[in-house]
Amino acid sequence: MGRALALLACTLTLCASGIGASGIGTARAFGVELDADASFQAYEVRARGATAFVARRRLVSTVSLRLSESLTEPDADGRRIRFTAAGRLRLEHDFGQDCLVGSELCVRATDPTDLSGWQPLAAITRLDVPMLWIDVSGLPYDGQARVGRMLEIDPTGFLRIDGGRLRVSPFDFLTLEASGGMVVRRTSLAGTSTFDPQGSLRLGLSPEEALYAPFVAPASDTFTVQGNVRASAGAVLSASLGARQTWDGDGTVLRRAWLALASQPVPILRLEASGVLDVLTTTVVDAVAQGELSEDAWNLRLTLEHHVPRFDPGTIWAWFYAAPIQELSVGGSYRFGSTEVELGDLELGGSLRGRHADLGADALGQGRSDLDAGLEAWLRTRLFGFEVSTSGFVWSGNLGPVSGVGLDVSRRFLEELLFELHVSLWHFDDPNRPELYGVVVSEALDGVIQLGRETEIVLELSHAGSDASGHRFRFIGLLRVETWR
Repeated sequence: MGRALALLACTLTLCASGIGASGIGTARAFGVELDADASFQAYEVRARGATAFVARRRLVSTVSLRLSESLTEPDADGRRIRFTAAGRLRLEHDFGQDCLVGSELCVRATDPTDLSGWQPLAAITRLDVPMLWIDVSGLPYDGQARVGRMLEIDPTGFLRIDGGRLRVSPFDFLTLEASGGMVVRRTSLAGTSTFDPQGSLRLGLSPEEALYAPFVAPASDTFTVQGNVRASAGAVLSASLGARQTWDGDGTVLRRAWLALASQPVPILRLEASGVLDVLTTTVVDAVAQGELSEDAWNLRLTLEHHVPRFDPGTIWAWFYAAPIQELSVGGSYRFGSTEVELGDLELGGSLRGRHADLGADALGQGRSDLDAGLEAWLRTRLFGFEVSTSGFVWSGNLGPVSGVGLDVSRRFLEELLFELHVSLWHFDDPNRPELYGVVVSEALDGVIQLGRETEIVLELSHAGSDASGHRFRFIGLLRVETWR
């Protein structure tokens, strides 16, 4: 798989260099899209009364390139065979200090010889490839074939793989899709743990390092296959049925099946429902049902969710009781039109939410549960050129009372400069930790400088403070470049 990724990288590099040799403007056969951004963060955290402080700096750079070309002229149905290649490279560099206040002692988390501070997950520099694939679309039966590193998204969740995907639509109402390959993990070539299966922490440690990190499992190749069938009868009903199987050297990691339905029998009503079954335990681990009534100025929404945490069955985490959680939400919004030049439409919305968690039986065999409920509300409008949005919420129950309000204001000056202000205030009271009580206030001031159609600079200065953690400051600078041809 490493050779395959290297070959794909060479393909993208050669295509890009071929275009750049004569200038993008002369390579009219290609569609080219380039997206690059770099961000810098500086922050310091020093809890009140604590003897340690964290002063960190983080630089993240990302560059994406997408090339596409039509290989044939449109047929009678307007379909043409198109070749597309895409890749993304991301570099993260984290540096700074984690030290004691009033002392020269600092933690060296990336030094395995410093056993008191070494952390196996810590890294100063990370270089990964989130995406790298080539794709051919417009094949017979509206087929599409893709190979490389790609992201799989379905009701089961997100999964990044090094492999292939094939999609065909033999009829207008039917689409078949199959994919499979090696799961991208922290131990993969240019990979990260973003979508690792939940369970064991796997790293490629040396024998000496493994002695000091017995909680880390050795690296293991993980494979997956999945299939999906989608059928549609227009807006009346659409359905999706699929399954996923994932395994590694220790056995089955995940075995799921899902069903999703959607219907819009009349223009103002839309119904959606989906469910995910853990085939290994015949348990519905995720389910969502939603109904929405909406027109131009208003909408009403009812949502019911059910979630049961699941982990890799080969790990210790799978043996603990996982509390099922159900959430119910009823809400809606209404937009009042305005004919005033200085004022924009006023939109009001809110929802009533409830949460139930089944905590299992206690030592006497009695069932235990958590119940919480909350009210949320928000408002959006434009006032004398300022875009204004405010929101608030109040929750209470077994998890303790928590409430908060937020205000977001933005205003554009000329075409090149945008200012944004974000302010929030939270009040919390943790019944299990009495010391976590009080108010958190945070503010952020953003400035967006538009250097051109494709380039902008974003600067943010933020602060947060509370009695429990003291004051925290952060600065972020972001340069973003996006262009296409």
